[in-house]
Amino acid sequence: VEPMRDSRVANISFESLDPVRAADIANAYVQAFIAITLQLNVEPARRNAEWFDEQLQVLRERLGKAQEKLTEFQQENGIIALDERLGTETARLNDLSKSLVKAQDATFDVRSRQLGENHPEYRRAIERERSMRRSLESQKQSILELKNQRDKMDSLAREVEAEQKTYEATLQSYYKTLMESQFNQTNIAVLSPAI
Repeated sequence: VEPMRDSRVANISFESLDPVRAADIANAYVQAFIAITLQLNVEPARRNAEWFDEQLQVLRERLGKAQEKLTEFQQENGIIALDERLGTETARLNDLSKSLVKAQDATFDVRSRQLGENHPEYRRAIERERSMRRSLESQKQSILELKNQRDKMDSLAREVEAEQKTYEATLQSYYKTLMESQFNQTNIAVLSPAI
């Protein structure tokens, strides 16, 4: 085997008393070189494809678990449309705040008339204000709980999204490597076979 100077071309020759045998052996060397080069290129890709296949199984399981956690959380908390529910509950909180202000105005009005603490109108006004305060506090707790649920659900959804992206990126690499492992050509060309 003689490399050509300043080139990527090699001249392969074999000497024998039998010219046909010499050509066959020289051509066999060329074919063996091509086969080994192909094997050296394909074999690492096959091993990589097997490794990616194993990784994909692990990532599929992780993605499935993340999706299960999200679904389980939604089912446990009866979450269907959390943002809509949060909007409704916030509107209810605003309504309760307005009602409390009205109840406070009514209490102030009753106090300004100096009806006395045992007067039924005074008691109703005080009880209504207390009831509104309790309802308002209860509604605030409800909204805080919904916000906590939303934050937890968003965190779980981000986890699912991250697992999905990792899985998809690995899947793309797997397909690329799989294609490389099945590639049966090299960049070697025979310019002229031995004759």
